[in-house]
Amino acid sequence: MKIYTKMGDKGTTSTISMKGIPKDNSILRAIGALDELSSWLGYIITKVKIEDKEFLEDVQKDIYKLSTYVAGGRKPIISPKVEKIEHMIDKIEDTLPPLSTFIYPGGTEASSIIHIARAVCRRTERDIVTAQRKGLSDLSEVIMYINRLSDYLFQLARKYNNKGYTEKLLK
Repeated sequence: MKIYTKMGDKGTTSTISMKGIPKDNSILRAIGALDELSSWLGYIITKVKIEDKEFLEDVQKDIYKLSTYVAGGRKPIISPKVEKIEHMIDKIEDTLPPLSTFIYPGGTEASSIIHIARAVCRRTERDIVTAQRKGLSDLSEVIMYINRLSDYLFQLARKYNNKGYTEKLLK
């Protein structure tokens, strides 16, 4: 099977449930943002400790399922996944100093990359909200998952700055 279909040459593509849709369609923007987020997570996986790698690999699998759902596929089970992310956030938060103001992204290489993924995650969330607002089925659980994931990425970035790097606080 060839990888190219030549459909894209005309600025259109297809999903599970739609054929010949414009590539700038809000659904495709959301799917593309999820793909970009997964790619950044793949990069982060090369920079973090094994306990974080395993969780992030599970998140990549979740993102693939979410993408399939946004494209018109079967809805995955999302609520327990959100709870798992919340558990991971709490676990990291217990090891960090309290935060009373905004921090500047950056620090260690791993933290900096994680902050980029967090920003991509926030944009992904906005793209999914737009897709839902433009008439796609209810994506509220997908939005919740991505929102919680961005919170997790924020805490993970802080974790990788916590040892030997002082966070730069907004004053």
